[in-house]
Amino acid sequence: MTTVTSLLAVAGVAAAAWHLVRAAFRFLRAGATGIWADEMGRTHARRGDLT
Repeated sequence: MTTVTSLLAVAGVAAAAWHLVRAAFRFLRAGATGIWADEMGRTHARRGDLT
């Protein structure tokens, strides 16, 4: 029974780590998108684009 419990614990830790990694990448992607959008906005403003 302890082997099964240990395997379940390892699987739970692995699942939690996987979710943490995915959340970190999602956070970084959102930050990069925000930076990119800000830079594009500045470029459009500098050129006088209204669209």
